[in-house]
Amino acid sequence: MKNTTKLMLVVLSVTTVLFCWLWIREIADHHSEMEELCQSYAEQAVGHLAEYEKFKDINDESHIGQYWGSVSIFYAFKETLYLLPDDGGWNEARYKICDVLYDHMILAPDEVLLHLDEVLAAMEPIGEDFTSPRAWDTLNEVSYNLQYVWE
Repeated sequence: MKNTTKLMLVVLSVTTVLFCWLWIREIADHHSEMEELCQSYAEQAVGHLAEYEKFKDINDESHIGQYWGSVSIFYAFKETLYLLPDDGGWNEARYKICDVLYDHMILAPDEVLLHLDEVLAAMEPIGEDFTSPRAWDTLNEVSYNLQYVWE
């Protein structure tokens, strides 16, 4: 009876360790997939906005769909960023920066389009590497300007 109990304890311990190891590995894989998705959305949003910027002076209304496409992709980036944990929790500061920019893209597109060069210049580093602190500082500055300076 004692040998059976010891054997069951060893088997249970080994399976518990194996389960924990597999779980941690799955979480790491999921995190890297979310990072890739987040980076992809950032690149796509910058690409759409850059395409719109090229054509905005040629024909004002015919390429406005390009702007709204970039807004929707930026929303997907913002929500993926929300789901992406940063050291065990979501990064509230980065999400708020994106939220301010997204709100202005939706509610005050004329203001964003008036300063499209600055917005695009701030978003390009995010499209290259969304984990870069310098990129977030630049985007934070534009977010602040949209909220308080450029009104």
